[in-house]
Amino acid sequence: MPVWIYDLSHWQLLILFAGVAVCVCWGSTIVLKPVMTRWFGSDHEDRNSIIDILVAGTGLFYGLLLGLVAVGAYTNYSNADDSATREADAVGVLYRDASNFPEPQRSQLQSEILRYIDVVINQEFPSAHRGELRATASPVATEIHKKIVSFAPTTFGGEALDSETLRQFADVITARNQRLNQMTAGLPGTLWFVLIVGAVINLALIAMLGINKLSAHLTLSGIFALFLSLMIFLIADLDHPFLGQYSIAPDALETIRNIVIPQIG
Repeated sequence: MPVWIYDLSHWQLLILFAGVAVCVCWGSTIVLKPVMTRWFGSDHEDRNSIIDILVAGTGLFYGLLLGLVAVGAYTNYSNADDSATREADAVGVLYRDASNFPEPQRSQLQSEILRYIDVVINQEFPSAHRGELRATASPVATEIHKKIVSFAPTTFGGEALDSETLRQFADVITARNQRLNQMTAGLPGTLWFVLIVGAVINLALIAMLGINKLSAHLTLSGIFALFLSLMIFLIADLDHPFLGQYSIAPDALETIRNIVIPQIG
């Protein structure tokens, strides 16, 4: 699916899919109606019995494919949202661990963690919404790691704190890597090709049905095209979780920065 469609709003994207589907269906109906008449004459029963068999076969397998792809797209979207939330939670716990460090390590660590949050919110997420993958917070994460390992505890409690902070930092990096991987995730082009071609085939079969009144044929085929376009719109909308105007936002990180961290101090 081309990236430019994610610059559109939800309504614009829905209208685009619905308009293309209805135009293809109605165009096929008008073009194929005289062709089918020449092939089958006025015997609608014979024509429809053959097309019914084709629609039953293609519709069954295409419906299964649409359902499986829609479930997979929603699962990927949900997993991406969970990764962003886990990263925010891990960052919040890391900041709390850093508040137990002695000065000046405490202030330095907390400052770097806040800078990490700001870079992710203000740079990485906006670039992902534009279809660009930028790991601009990686140098900040490296600085956080350096400051943690530079801490030289002299007590058993200090060693436990250092170990726990390193473990929590590892959780942040794990969640971060998952988020970055999912920022580029999407359905393969081959699958989109099968979905589009399958939709065109099913629309063409509906257009081949023998219905005397053209207005009735256009109405029924248009309803089918609208339903098909809704399914493809749903899959396209969920395909790239971080891409577009209405994608996964850094709300969890903003909550940590604006509400949780000020209470920690």
